[in-house]
Amino acid sequence: MKLRTITLAAAGLLATAAVQAELQTWRFTDSHGVVGPAGTFLDVVFDTDARIEVVTDTTLQLGQTTFEAWVNPIVSCFFNGVTYTPTGGNWIPTGTSPSVLWKFGANASGAPSEVSFDAFDRGGSFDGQGKSLAQALELLAERLPLNEDPALPPVFHKQPILSVTRTLAGLQLVDGLVASRMERISSVPEPSAWALTLLGSLGAAALARRRQKATAQVS
Repeated sequence: MKLRTITLAAAGLLATAAVQAELQTWRFTDSHGVVGPAGTFLDVVFDTDARIEVVTDTTLQLGQTTFEAWVNPIVSCFFNGVTYTPTGGNWIPTGTSPSVLWKFGANASGAPSEVSFDAFDRGGSFDGQGKSLAQALELLAERLPLNEDPALPPVFHKQPILSVTRTLAGLQLVDGLVASRMERISSVPEPSAWALTLLGSLGAAALARRRQKATAQVS
């Protein structure tokens, strides 16, 4: 009975781990201090299992354009000490976009201001054509540092420019960063990893206990 309970618990935890494994946190860092202080970063949590749909963009960057995109791929982001949750317009084009890497509106818990996060891929580094979102992000991380031109000032480097527009009391305050480095961060193991480790220990202990009982009966 105990072994069956452990098996069922393992199945449930593995299912949970499979869901959580789809979430990836990537850090975009401005190493040169083009917009703000050097080292300014933006952490973005992506759901790499986001579905693909046809969306229409009506922003000034693209005009009115219809294209395929991952819908609701961004779960949250952390910028300048504040965590933001997307509220709408959350998408990433699957193919090569003229300039927009991602776009989403967001707000912070307890904050009255609405914020839009727009990332512009000036160097054409992002390519999601025929790839999963996870693969496209990995490729972007590889290409990003290669797009720097040492002969040009940092502001002219061909890198995705992540601009943040904040609206507060009717005034638009623009800040952001020019990302020169992108890395996947996982400083703390996900809850599922801890749970599976604990489950493995319990399973091993249960098996050891059964063997001890069997040995005692044989003796």
